[in-house]
Amino acid sequence: MEVKRLLFWILLLRSPLYPKMHLVHILPDHFHLGPDAYEILWKLTMITASLGISAFVVFFWRTILAVKPPVYQVTLQQISAKINNFVKENRQLAENISIMEQKIKDSKKHLQETRRQNKILSHEALKFKDNIKTIERANEYLNDLLQSSHARLRSVTSQNVKTPNLIQEKENSAKNMKDALLANTSAISEFESAFNEACVKEVEVKPEELREQNIQLNTEKNQLQDANAEFKDSELRTLRIKNCELIEGEKNLKDICDALRSVKAEKEMELKMLKRNEAFLIEFYEQRKMAAEEKLKKKQCEWMERENQLSTAEENLKLVSGEAHNYKQQIERMQEELQQEEISFRHQISLLEKKAQDNRIKGRILEREMAEQSREAAYLRHRLAIIEKQGLQEKYGVPKLVQGRPGTQRPPGRDTGPGMAPMTNSNSFPTKDVQKGQVSMDARGPFPFAGPPSMPYPMGCPLSPLKGCGPLPPPPPWRPLGPHPVPPHLPDGEPV
Repeated sequence: MEVKRLLFWILLLRSPLYPKMHLVHILPDHFHLGPDAYEILWKLTMITASLGISAFVVFFWRTILAVKPPVYQVTLQQISAKINNFVKENRQLAENISIMEQKIKDSKKHLQETRRQNKILSHEALKFKDNIKTIERANEYLNDLLQSSHARLRSVTSQNVKTPNLIQEKENSAKNMKDALLANTSAISEFESAFNEACVKEVEVKPEELREQNIQLNTEKNQLQDANAEFKDSELRTLRIKNCELIEGEKNLKDICDALRSVKAEKEMELKMLKRNEAFLIEFYEQRKMAAEEKLKKKQCEWMERENQLSTAEENLKLVSGEAHNYKQQIERMQEELQQEEISFRHQISLLEKKAQDNRIKGRILEREMAEQSREAAYLRHRLAIIEKQGLQEKYGVPKLVQGRPGTQRPPGRDTGPGMAPMTNSNSFPTKDVQKGQVSMDARGPFPFAGPPSMPYPMGCPLSPLKGCGPLPPPPPWRPLGPHPVPPHLPDGEPV
């Protein structure tokens, strides 16, 4: 419908070449086939050609130029920016990985140092434990010595307690012996007195027997005295010896007690010093142990934190490696897609270039065809104008025009105004000239001209006269639109 409307309005409107002509006023009754008809046909061909070219351009624009990438409608700058961002992210990830590796190495070194310190502290703790064991053994030995010394002191004190009892017993026995000696001496004195009395009595009775008895008694007395003296001497000696021994033993016991007391005091001082040292060592060991435990706890906490950091770092490394792998895969996919898009774009560009070349070739071919058609139309118009002129000259007997510019020549007789045909004699030109002026058309079409196209006279450039023909006739006058006036008729009925 739009094409029909365009054709209708183009037919109604004036042509740009003939502003005083309208196609509607040419179509009525007296329509003579002439340059106007060929102009209409040429206009129709131009319209159809322009419509075909515009339809082809629209088809080309809607089908080929509207092709876009199917998935990624992005520009090369955006793709390059994304690739640069991915490269920067990969660099940052590589830097983060190197930093985490350095942190892991430092943490491993710190762990080794802490392990060494823990080993050193464990060795020191073992040494302290050995020292404590040796101190405990020394304390046990000293306790044994103290117990043995206490037992000796107790035995010595018991012996010291027993010695005065023995001395008293010895003194009592000595007293008893003295009492016995006194009793013996009293008994001996009594016996002597009784013996003397008896002797006196017996002397009186028997002096000889008394003498013998007296001698025996004296001997017995002497023996008794000797025995008593020996007994006294022996007992005294034994008592004196025992007393001296007891005194010496007492002195020795006192010396031993003093020595033991001094040893006990020294041992007590040593025990006090050892207890102080032990308490100091225990406190020092406990302090060192607490400090070591605190250090161990701190180291364990730090170690746990570092292990957690290492675990988190390993997890982050795994995540980062996974992300880097994903990014690499995405980059590879993007590169593959870019390559595919580049290949598709290049293929499309090559297709478009080929189509553009084909279109250029087709356009050149169309231009050549249009030029040839314009040449042929101009030639046909020129020939039609010549033939019409010759026919008019043959009909009306118009004399030959003088060579010169066609605008300066005027036919004789009537003035040709607008819409009036020139009055010529029909016998002015013979039929031979008409036959010479006719063009023989081949069945294949008009003969193509070589060289630049010669446009018809109404297109703005004058035509060169052909060989064998006279000067070119003037262009047909511009006739107003509307019904054409009927030419005058001769008396014979032929038009003028």
